[in-house]
Amino acid sequence: MCLFTSTTARQRYARLRHYLHKHTQLWDGVVATLLICMAQLAIAGIDLMLDNHSVDFPPSILAMVAVFVVLSACGCVLPRLEEFYQKHLSRATNLLNRHMSIGFTIPFVMICRGPLADARTVGLVIACFVVQETPRTGFRGWLSRNPILVLCWFLTFTVGIPLRYAVHRDAPLATFLLFATWFTMLEVQRAVKSAEGFAPWIRITLTGSLNAVLWTSLVMMGYIYIDAAISDRALGKMLDTLQTKTTLSHLLLHSVNGGVDAEGNKLNVSMAAGDIAQSILNAGLVAWGLKLYEYRRQLLSRAGLTVLIVSSILAIGNVALGPLLTRAIGLGPASRNIAYTARSVTIAMGAPVMITMGGDASLNATMVVISGIIFQMGLGFGLGSWLERTIFSCFVTQQDATVNTSPEQPEEKPEAEAKTEPKASQAELLTVPVRRSFDLEAAQRTRTTAPAIASPAQGEGMNDPHTVAAGLTIGINSAAMGTAYLYEVGSEAAPYSALSMMALGVMTVGFASIMPLAEWVVASVGGTMP
Repeated sequence: MCLFTSTTARQRYARLRHYLHKHTQLWDGVVATLLICMAQLAIAGIDLMLDNHSVDFPPSILAMVAVFVVLSACGCVLPRLEEFYQKHLSRATNLLNRHMSIGFTIPFVMICRGPLADARTVGLVIACFVVQETPRTGFRGWLSRNPILVLCWFLTFTVGIPLRYAVHRDAPLATFLLFATWFTMLEVQRAVKSAEGFAPWIRITLTGSLNAVLWTSLVMMGYIYIDAAISDRALGKMLDTLQTKTTLSHLLLHSVNGGVDAEGNKLNVSMAAGDIAQSILNAGLVAWGLKLYEYRRQLLSRAGLTVLIVSSILAIGNVALGPLLTRAIGLGPASRNIAYTARSVTIAMGAPVMITMGGDASLNATMVVISGIIFQMGLGFGLGSWLERTIFSCFVTQQDATVNTSPEQPEEKPEAEAKTEPKASQAELLTVPVRRSFDLEAAQRTRTTAPAIASPAQGEGMNDPHTVAAGLTIGINSAAMGTAYLYEVGSEAAPYSALSMMALGVMTVGFASIMPLAEWVVASVGGTMP
């Protein structure tokens, strides 16, 4: 009987596995879910270790580095590890990267918690932000194509709303609404990109305007304000129902720590919509370790070393000079000046800096999120690829002019030998890796419409200066949000963006931890160390 049951179970498992492999997207979703769970386990373990040593550092970043180091070491002794990754994990990792940006919507919504005091302060904040940013420069039937989207909206109306107004449970409605809006905006963007009835410039404009992070955040803000008015609750209370700061890793630590945190306070074991989104974001950060492993040869080269050096220089510049510049412009008090020490560092790393130096954490988070959204929308509008093409075309024109005016003329080649030369011009050859930096679709169109140009192999051309510069620019300005966008479109600049984001954050935390430097910066803007 046991043998029969075991055989039957194995047969059912084999049929289920065959079904999942047949439906690739569903299988990728299952693997991505497993990656999320494994990432949360890694985060929980590292978080426990950090608590035991009283170290305040984002465990998701350390987990990302750990994944990269472990896989790189294992790859040296397991030659088929790369093949296993490409066959079983690559697509699921890309799927997780595509949806991890949902975690950025919650910090944007939390801007409602602490608005700035007056118009003059808002103007000065914007001026300081711009000054420090500049130098671093068919629709029919689409809903039915995504069953997850349909399910989210169905649960919103049939489960979320009844639970909210029958038993006063906020979390289900907020969670279903968050994911329903997120998937809807992604589908709308996809439909606009593939719509043939629009002119290209209209399609690009609409795609950039329909940024999923922005519109999902706005919908959740509207939900918070409307529900606060209906239930006669304060805005702060409503925001508390959206996020309890209890991620999946915290739930895993709950049983280990006996239900209390490092300070002995009782842990909250209830998860809200924002906590689920944050868990996905943290898992996505850990999954970047897989992508760093995928492009390890490029990162462990002179290009990767250049990214590390430039990011470190910018980090010391932010910590030492950022607050002084904003102070000179007239922004105050000191806590707002100090917020600019980590204005482009991901929130997870900026928080320890704000605690150490006494900065305005709300203003810092606001700048980080808005900067990320601006860069995401700008890339969606095609600004990055346009800028690269414009600058690069000028460079190629000047280079061609130099060659044409040179007194030395190359020897004439025989006619038979000249016929064997490729027809593609130098500009055409060099624009392929440039377009790959920001715009995957442009690179695909180039490969399709220009068969005379050889298609670059995976990872080939990643050390092209334009690709490295693109990743570095996005990583140091828009942190995780911009990096997530590059991974979403399959850009070869994405690993450099992740590396620069990580290096800038780590070095910012490191420089802010140097007490003589931190005390000098805080005193220079009229503040005092906490």
